[in-house]
Amino acid sequence: MKTDVTRKWFPVAVTTPLVLALWIAGAGLGLAAETADGTKDLTVAAQYQNYLGYEGIETLGWWGFVNGPTPPVADWVTTHCRFIDVPNAPQGEYYLRYPVHLPQNAVIKDVSLFLADFNPNGVMTAVLLARQWNSRDQGTQLGFADTDNATNSDKQISMGPLDATVDNQNNVYWIDVTPDHSSAPGDLCVYGIQVKYDCAACVLFEDGFESGDTGAWIATQ
Repeated sequence: MKTDVTRKWFPVAVTTPLVLALWIAGAGLGLAAETADGTKDLTVAAQYQNYLGYEGIETLGWWGFVNGPTPPVADWVTTHCRFIDVPNAPQGEYYLRYPVHLPQNAVIKDVSLFLADFNPNGVMTAVLLARQWNSRDQGTQLGFADTDNATNSDKQISMGPLDATVDNQNNVYWIDVTPDHSSAPGDLCVYGIQVKYDCAACVLFEDGFESGDTGAWIATQ
């Protein structure tokens, strides 16, 4: 299971002013505010799920394979940048696969990839996919992005804007990153991936939870 590495924990012993300040700021964290007509207006802040490059699972692509051993991979130690260690592999032959684990009914808004592309000819291509359980299909493409050969440098590419609602009951989700014709495989590598999503259904408390009134909760999980 992937963990958002940006999450920080506060010490248990916090002061009352800090707690009050967090509650006051709650509207920006996905809590409901009452509008002039007495209805609830729920504003949910964007959420992020982060993956380090070396979390990518090396796997075979759809070109020329029915089954077989996984391809070799390598990592740059200082940057956690992972790459398929096969020279001149064509696009789609080998993947770094990143399973996406998001809450039910989360809405994927963007996928950003942080890559190194120092190859003057090869590129990196990334695809966000969904597939029904027990299906043998390649999957439905929800997002796509690739690098270019305009510069040889570290790059950030984006699949957004997206608007894909997660249905974990019926589908599995993942991101594939594949190199294309890199004579020096280490010139094309993945530093990390960030998935941006909204999830109003993930907000448990409509009133900021401070009242203790469970009848005011908009959801229970």
